Amino acid sequence: MVSGSFTSQMRDEGSLLTRLLEKAGVAVRASLWLYEAELNSWRFLVSTDDVDRTGPRSVYGKIRSVITRHSMELSEIDLKDISVVSPKDSLIRSLAKAVRVDPAADGIRFSRSQVSGHYIDDAFIYRLPSLTA
Repeated sequence: MVSGSFTSQMRDEGSLLTRLLEKAGVAVRASLWLYEAELNSWRFLVSTDDVDRTGPRSVYGKIRSVITRHSMELSEIDLKDISVVSPKDSLIRSLAKAVRVDPAADGIRFSRSQVSGHYIDDAFIYRLPSLTA
């Protein structure tokens, strides 16, 4: 996992990876960096319906392919830093109810907040699904 402070390189590479995954046909519903304080590390979360349709192994394979093809531009992100989850994941759904991310923006910082029982120490959010309830 990526340790320490959130860097501009992490921010830029998270944005790039999100766009490259979409270009590769992965329907990214949510993508974000999430800080795990107890481990002093950051994980990159990707939420896609493909997790439910084809399984996480298939999604990890697509991500590995994108990272391999773009290794020069994605030097900060490694597959071991990434978790894939369903859009039905409770954290993703909770964040989607509490946070709005403008699609035209290049992400937002979301820190020190509690949403539906999930404490978010720090996160940088690129995409979130729209939820009405």
